[in-house]
Amino acid sequence: DAVFQSPFHTWRRHHVPSVFRARGKAFDDLRVESVIHDGDRALILWRATVTGDRVEGAELVSVSDHAIGRIDVFLRPASVLGAVHQAMVAAWPKAPGDRLAGGSPGRSIETEGQ
Repeated sequence: DAVFQSPFHTWRRHHVPSVFRARGKAFDDLRVESVIHDGDRALILWRATVTGDRVEGAELVSVSDHAIGRIDVFLRPASVLGAVHQAMVAAWPKAPGDRLAGGSPGRSIETEGQ
C-alpha cells in the first residue's frame, strides 16, 4: 500500500503513478543530483524548473518487501510552491468523465476510496 506525501497532499495506492506522470509533465529540466541508500531507505535529491523558476526536491523513499511503501517529498524554495501546485494541477492525468482523476493536487485522497 504505497503512500506518497507531498507538501500539498497525500496520495495512496493506485493514485501514486498519477503523481509521477503529472510531475513528468509539470517540471522542466528534471535532473537527479544524488541518490543515497541504506537498507530499506533511499534519499533522492533532484533539481528542476517550473515556469522558469528553479525547484529543489528531496524524496525519502521507504521500501518494504521489495516494493515502495512510502515516499515523502520536500521542496524548496517556498516561494515556488504555488507555481509547482499550479503546474501539477495542469499536468494531472485526466480520466473520461472526471475533471481531474485520482485525487488531484487540489484535494487530498486520504479519505477518498482507500
